[in-house]
Amino acid sequence: MSKRKQNLSAIFSKINLLCKDIDVLILEYDVREWEISARDKWKIFENPTGISCYDQYIYTCSNQYVSVYNKHRQKFPFDHPVATAIDIDEKKKLLYIANKSQVWTKSLHLVDSNHWQLSWNLSISIISNGPRAMKIDNEDLYLSIPCLNQILVYHSRDGLILNKFYIKGPEGITVHQSHLYVCDSNDHRVQVLEKKNGNFVHQWGGGASSKYGHFLLPMCIYYDDAIFFVGDACDVQLFTEDGTCLQRLGDGHDFYQIRGLCVFNEQLYVIDWRRNRILIFHGN
Repeated sequence: MSKRKQNLSAIFSKINLLCKDIDVLILEYDVREWEISARDKWKIFENPTGISCYDQYIYTCSNQYVSVYNKHRQKFPFDHPVATAIDIDEKKKLLYIANKSQVWTKSLHLVDSNHWQLSWNLSISIISNGPRAMKIDNEDLYLSIPCLNQILVYHSRDGLILNKFYIKGPEGITVHQSHLYVCDSNDHRVQVLEKKNGNFVHQWGGGASSKYGHFLLPMCIYYDDAIFFVGDACDVQLFTEDGTCLQRLGDGHDFYQIRGLCVFNEQLYVIDWRRNRILIFHGN
């Protein structure tokens, strides 16, 4: 918990609050900050597909190349390997990327070096555009592969397939505690599954709608500090773990297909895929 949240919690604890839980009040306070935040636009390369953040650096990927940006937005492009999915293992300090046939890693200690290690070859042939999203969860590596209607679970060190979940056209994924969260763009919803076996738990949204708390082609999801950020064709929405929508960023015209989200140092990075840019919301 941040120092600001500790101060808020201490204040709320001294007040007789009968209507709401303290944690919910803190969440609602936080999301209002995004609403009044300044916004920045950052033009980058063609059709970015993924983003991760670590230690003052921003890592992005596309079908062309992987790049890392420092805090001054100085760019270090890597022309090999290309990737469509990206994630970071903060415990091991490794950057993972995946393309149509392989998974590669790179030490986060070697930021501007083009030294990559081939971790393993995918055991299946992905004939389309490669994995859509990746999520590292301890020793497990989840890959979302829309063209196969599958989410594959690998052992992150040797590429052994541990499990397969069948979902029609899965897109963005994230993991929190015992659950796997999947952007189901075909049915315009987020599915919540048991991560150990893929069993359905519940869903957020369902049926194409621009209404508050619903989705139009959800493509990416990111978890940070008790809030889930979900990006779809035209906006970003913030949810609690039980699926309560706290806020919407965007009015239907600010974004044109969101393909990646990342929160780092009180800033929300949003990949606006069709417009080839990253939008940055600055928190206070």
